[in-house]
Amino acid sequence: MLGSRAYWRLLAGGYRLPADAVAEFVATGLAIDRPSAHRMMTQVYAGVPAATLDLLRRVGTPMLALAGAREPKTVHRALTEITSRAPHATARLVPRMHHVWTAEDPHLFRRVLLHWLTTREPAPGLLPPGRIARHDR
Repeated sequence: MLGSRAYWRLLAGGYRLPADAVAEFVATGLAIDRPSAHRMMTQVYAGVPAATLDLLRRVGTPMLALAGAREPKTVHRALTEITSRAPHATARLVPRMHHVWTAEDPHLFRRVLLHWLTTREPAPGLLPPGRIARHDR
């Protein structure tokens, strides 16, 4: 599937990418070679070792951990792994968004980021982990 333009176009549609971003997304996807994809997926499914996660205990700066509300529950659970270790971490879910929500809605991403950077507070409308709205299931 990685070598199929149709696959990447379909994925772009599923992620609701803006029309002007689809060509670049398809080209980037087609450039992923099989060995690189295999290494990436192996690393993703292996997860981050607990000893590495424990290094978050040393982070003294505020941290905002975000996930799309429509991401798999394993991703949502990972937010707890972060906030349980990083003393200044806050986690939120972004309603109606998938894994690539920053590309799905770049204007929302900008607003969320700007709000965090100027106030050190999560933007209004973000959900605490575990509180998924009915339309996000």
